[in-house]
Amino acid sequence: MNMQRPGKPKIRAPRKFYPKARDWKESWSVLSSAIQEIFQKNTSKLSFEELYRNAYTLVLYKNGDKLYNGVSELIASRLSTTIKETLNNDCDAKTIEQKNTATNSKQQLASCERYLSAVEKCWSEHTVAMYMIASVLKYMDKTYSKEAGELPIYDMGLLLFRDNVLFKEDNLGQLVIEAVLKLVEMDRNDMSINRPVVKSCLEMLILLPSKTKNLTLYDSFFTPLLLETSRTFYAEEATEFLECYTVPEYLKWLNERIEQENNRMRHYLSTRVETQVIGVLRDEFLSKRLTAILEMPSSGLWFMIENSQIAELTQLYNSFLTITEGIPQLRQFLYNRVIEKGREINANTERKSSSETGKPLSTTSIATQWVSSVLALWTKLTSILTESMNNDRLIHNTISDAFTSFINDCPRSPEYISLFIDDYLKKGLRGQSEAEVEQMLQKSVTLFRFVSEKDVFEKYYKIHLAKRLLNNRLSSEDVELELISRLKLEAGNVFTSKMEGMLTDMRLSQDANKEYKDYLTENNISSAFDLNVSVLASSFWPVEMQPEKLKCNFPQELEEAKDVFTSFYLSKHSGRQLAWYPTMGTADVRVAFKNRKHDLNVSTVALMILLHFEDVEATEPILYETLRDRIQIEESDLKRNLQSLACAKYKILLKEPKGRNINPGDKFYFNDAFTSNLARIKIATVASARVENDHERKETLEKIDESRKHQVEACIVRVMKDRKTLDHNQLIAEVSRQLSTRFMPNPMMIKRRIEALIEREYLQRNADNSRVYEYLA
Repeated sequence: MNMQRPGKPKIRAPRKFYPKARDWKESWSVLSSAIQEIFQKNTSKLSFEELYRNAYTLVLYKNGDKLYNGVSELIASRLSTTIKETLNNDCDAKTIEQKNTATNSKQQLASCERYLSAVEKCWSEHTVAMYMIASVLKYMDKTYSKEAGELPIYDMGLLLFRDNVLFKEDNLGQLVIEAVLKLVEMDRNDMSINRPVVKSCLEMLILLPSKTKNLTLYDSFFTPLLLETSRTFYAEEATEFLECYTVPEYLKWLNERIEQENNRMRHYLSTRVETQVIGVLRDEFLSKRLTAILEMPSSGLWFMIENSQIAELTQLYNSFLTITEGIPQLRQFLYNRVIEKGREINANTERKSSSETGKPLSTTSIATQWVSSVLALWTKLTSILTESMNNDRLIHNTISDAFTSFINDCPRSPEYISLFIDDYLKKGLRGQSEAEVEQMLQKSVTLFRFVSEKDVFEKYYKIHLAKRLLNNRLSSEDVELELISRLKLEAGNVFTSKMEGMLTDMRLSQDANKEYKDYLTENNISSAFDLNVSVLASSFWPVEMQPEKLKCNFPQELEEAKDVFTSFYLSKHSGRQLAWYPTMGTADVRVAFKNRKHDLNVSTVALMILLHFEDVEATEPILYETLRDRIQIEESDLKRNLQSLACAKYKILLKEPKGRNINPGDKFYFNDAFTSNLARIKIATVASARVENDHERKETLEKIDESRKHQVEACIVRVMKDRKTLDHNQLIAEVSRQLSTRFMPNPMMIKRRIEALIEREYLQRNADNSRVYEYLA
């Protein structure tokens, strides 16, 4: 029996469903009626499914273009008639376009808000209707619109609103922008406006693209006008406020305005223009009025500084930080004003100096007053900079540059600074804490840093240091060493090497004096007085080894002591030579007057003068010429010491005729009747630390100039030895750079030194180019 296996059952695909073809007019009639009902807000009886099926059928049967165009025309027709008519009824263009004044502001506010409310209502209703229409025509957007390159129906509806409502012949869109700008101005004038309506209208402009640019209507139409009106508004306000208020009040109002604008951006103007509007505000309040703000006499920058208005200065600094040109302008103003103030200090000092022409200048008062004034200005400015300007490095450098300028405008600044330090180290340390001493040392080094002619300062500082050391006027050796170490950090080892050598000489001299006393004891040599000798290396100390400076006829007692010490010292140090400098020593001597004895501390020259009165009666005079011939030292030194003894506070000698000046023919008597409550009296040499007069200064500068010639030549040789061949301008620049730590050499001086070195055959000119130099080994 044949049995066949049954076959597998077949599953047939269902037949495709094709909607029944419908007539175009019938389907469009349904859809157009529905769209009209949607616009009329009568959607409760509409069937979304039926409408969608009609649209689907039309698109399926290749009627998408007719449907798209029909819907577009229908929407445009409604916008051009019903919507425009509604807006025109609520539009009072004449009132909106009027200039805002106090009399019409309320009426204008109402007109603007009424019109914008109408626009916002029409826009809102239109977008809702377009959303519903787009839902019905979703299949058309998915197929026909995409294939034909047309906008989705929702976007097309928004553009139709732009073209048929806002920017048609009557240009209602421009009026929208005008109304918004009027309300913004009213808001800035503290009037209450309907912010939500304004925000909705601006969101409409943000959504709608511009016709000509790839921007929104907000960016292309509204933003430029907003910035223009903001500039006009704030320009007028800034001018008015700057005339009526102080700078702190002006800047406070600026900050309030910035906060108000930020608030407007967050609530209705949109943050996309925040930076631009704030920029306009700062431009009008700050950038265009920087000079007026800084120079305002009763509340500007310098007024704040002089009155230490820290909070106000902080406000000004922070405001200036917000604009590009703020800090540079502040720095330039500060630079000019600091130089002006510094030159006033220089001029006052010059007047004080010139007022004493023909009279001995005070010891250090002029220098102290000048340095104190400069330091007071520096301390005030740096303190304010730290407290109110966040210690801004650029501003600090500007102040430093200004100080460098006016300090170097004062030709005596190196001498004044050295005298100030000298006076402070001699008597300024009493009762001061370590912190106060540290602060003063730092200020001194700061002033030194500003001096460009550091070699001039070095010259004076060594002179003053020598006098402190030789006259036992050191308050603290540790402080001296600390100051020298700081100067070394600023100017290098070479700058302070001689100063350190001077301190070393004094320590070695102490050891030598101890050995000298042991030498006297071991050799049974008796002496009428104790002799302490400071042995100084002439290469370190600022002494002039000229015959007239060393010439002196010592009394017998001193001459014998000299010989003994010389023998002792040369036995220890063979090959050396001692030259005795009479004007740099001091002596303690007990003098018997009629009433009592006094211990006097005097200079070595003053001691020699007093020894000539030892065996002379009080009524017997000694002529000036007699003292000059006996002692045989320079007349200037003799006169200064005679003034100290006969014309100063303590008159150990009496002079005829009376007067401060010492002249040939003057007679001197021993003042046997001298009395004082002090048992020990220090007789300071007159003008031993005074400011140099013009003649002495000229001599000092000539010596410095001579020293500079050697330094320039040495620098030229070092550079050429290293480079071998160098162009003239390059050599000038390199030598100036290397010497700038000590002084700023004049290019003409360098050129003359080059010529001198060529004459001495250290250098030669290149045979092919006379501006190129070659080093000769």
